[in-house]
Amino acid sequence: MNMSRIFSRLKLIAIVAFILSLSKSPSIIADDAKNTVAALPPVGSWVRYRVVTVQENGTETTYDETVTWQEKELDSQGRDCRWIESRIILDDEKCTYATRIFVPEQALLKDPDPLRQTVKLQRSENDRPVSEFPLYFAPLYTYAVLNSPGIKSEVATLDDPKTVKYQHGDLSIAEERSASLQWTRQLQAGFRQDTNYEAMYYTHPSVDAGVAEATIKLTIKYDGRLRASSQTYYLMDAGDKESSNIKTSRFQE
Repeated sequence: MNMSRIFSRLKLIAIVAFILSLSKSPSIIADDAKNTVAALPPVGSWVRYRVVTVQENGTETTYDETVTWQEKELDSQGRDCRWIESRIILDDEKCTYATRIFVPEQALLKDPDPLRQTVKLQRSENDRPVSEFPLYFAPLYTYAVLNSPGIKSEVATLDDPKTVKYQHGDLSIAEERSASLQWTRQLQAGFRQDTNYEAMYYTHPSVDAGVAEATIKLTIKYDGRLRASSQTYYLMDAGDKESSNIKTSRFQE
């Protein structure tokens, strides 16, 4: 067989392979898209924590917090985004604070610091009408999305599984993870705020909307002053649109 016939046959093989790839690509793309969507918590899934916050001066505050993954919407650029709500109830003040974060799905899927891309941030107190909240506060709510694929793809997974006890039973195998985030914002000329966010947390596949347990150290340096606090998130309950709690049987290995 001469060289021209060999090149002709190789060219034909390449063309056939290309056509076959085109014929398969729609289903592959559809499967990838399906898997991508499935990687985010379902709409309506939620998790409730008992949170213990300790300030640098030793002052301790305890409150209940519920994080809910809410509806999908398009932003002004036509991007698929998700609303995520954090609702805090302070027992001693009998006050409820609700914060809603509107963030692109692609940021949650791929960005190790997704809340930097927050489109909207809203706040409401005691169920009054919502008001816009400065976007530079968004990264402070990173604890609400620690289970997002973008963050999980970058954090360290440590070899220390844990049995996490909560009010309905035990999570027998929870993976330990460690995340470190830093961001800076320029408040005005000569004034800068540096924030350091260190998280040690446990994930479990049965807790769609959050984590099984988390300890977060937050350090903020502003105008030469340093503020530090730590928050520990203890799982109380979790569920979705259909349930008010997770069945213990889901955690049996």
